[in-house]
Amino acid sequence: MAVSISLSPPGTTLEHEEWSIKADAVSHLQLRIKPDKGGKAGRATLTTLALE
Repeated sequence: MAVSISLSPPGTTLEHEEWSIKADAVSHLQLRIKPDKGGKAGRATLTTLALE
């Protein structure tokens, strides 16, 4: 599964997502944060990640 999120409206600084998937056979999880898809320098912060 791949998810791409764009923050909007302009000036938005927080994105909150909740996902639920059946993951009985999952052995690896990769999270990639790319703050700017336009190639400019950017910054992103992950404050919480919960796996249950």
